[in-house]
Amino acid sequence: MPQPLVKKHVYHGAWTEHKFAAGKFNWGPYHEIKLTTAAQAFTRAHSRAELIAALTPLLADQEMGGRAAAILGALPVRTKSALSRTSPLAAAVKRAQVGDPTAPIKWNPERDTKLGINETVAPIQLYGLTNMGMRLERSVPRKLYGSFEARLERILLAQSKLPLEKLKPTMIPPEAPIPKGRPSYEDMIAYAPVPEIDARFKKFLEDFSRLDILIALYPFRPLPELIWASQAQDRYWPLVTGNPLIKGKNPKKDFLREVTSELIGMCE
Repeated sequence: MPQPLVKKHVYHGAWTEHKFAAGKFNWGPYHEIKLTTAAQAFTRAHSRAELIAALTPLLADQEMGGRAAAILGALPVRTKSALSRTSPLAAAVKRAQVGDPTAPIKWNPERDTKLGINETVAPIQLYGLTNMGMRLERSVPRKLYGSFEARLERILLAQSKLPLEKLKPTMIPPEAPIPKGRPSYEDMIAYAPVPEIDARFKKFLEDFSRLDILIALYPFRPLPELIWASQAQDRYWPLVTGNPLIKGKNPKKDFLREVTSELIGMCE
């Protein structure tokens, strides 16, 4: 990612549109980032899907997160109203620069992504199979074969065909010390075996590499796929049953930190 990235911060106040036979629509306020010439050249060298997959994990990194946020917060959209998808990141970058586009982007992941690593303001509405092939940001036709985006597309297509229920019902051994009341996360790890997975899900995990699955699916955060691809099911499988908490701990946040750290480590 080149530097500097930000040429200008633009603020669009709230506005109203009246569409024939559709009624009134209220939009905004939204923030927008205008990139420098070098940053524009960087984004045009890649597809939107490639940028989102590659840069979303970096939002959790204090050193590189601000630069990733500036690129993602400036992704091209079709209409002014569609700035809603990139506005949260654009606003976060503006705050990190205290409104001065020439200032360093002092990125604080926990603050600038609002909820920290557990949630993200990455523009995932611009990611996924329905966004493959939309080349507003490119001046020439894409060469999909053999590209990073082609790999992403294969994984996302395979994932879209997986069954909704990826885990088989857990059979608890009769001798297991079942806790009284609602079991906690720790109780489930202690007394319930790791569930078996659907055969189609197992084949999906065998067909693609661990890192390719993590990279392609990280923006969406589908827990079964990420947990089993990470081979962390022994420690984190109860997360797929909901969001069980331990007092003073958050296993989901711990797991996402592990995945994020691994993906960021690939850049070093």
